[in-house]
Amino acid sequence: MKIRRNLAVIVAAGSGMRMNSELPKQYLEINGRPILAKTIDCFEKSVVIDEILLVVAEDYLAYASQAIVDRFGFKKISKIISGGKTRQESVLAGLAAGPPVTDSVAIHDGVRPFVRGALIEQLFESAKSTGAIIPAIKRDG
Repeated sequence: MKIRRNLAVIVAAGSGMRMNSELPKQYLEINGRPILAKTIDCFEKSVVIDEILLVVAEDYLAYASQAIVDRFGFKKISKIISGGKTRQESVLAGLAAGPPVTDSVAIHDGVRPFVRGALIEQLFESAKSTGAIIPAIKRDG
C-alpha cells in the first residue's frame, strides 16, 4: 500500500497595513491566541496533513518561531521560511522549500483561522481524483 504524503503551505508574510496595528494581523490575538496559531491548529489537528511549511515575512522569522510554533507546541511544522514581496512569491517560496515528493499540497492564508477539519479532509480526498481543487462557499443574496 502506498503511503500518502500531504503538505500544507500556510502563507502569512503580509504586513496587514490596513489594520493600522504595530503587529501584522496574523499575530493579533482572538481570545488569547494569535490568529496564525488558530489557523495552524486546524492543519495540525488534521489527520490528512503530514507536514506544514510556514511562510512569514523575513522580519518575523524568529517571532513566528518563538511566539507561535514554540509557544503552542506545533509538531507538524517542518520549516519556517521567509516569503516574497507578493503572495505569489511567498507561495512559490513555500512550494520550493517543500519536500521533493508530495501527493497533494494545500495552500492556505494564515489569517483564515476558521477552516474546518472536515473541509480539509474532503478537499484532499477530492484532489486524489481531480488533481486539483479550490474550495468556494456560496454566498446568500
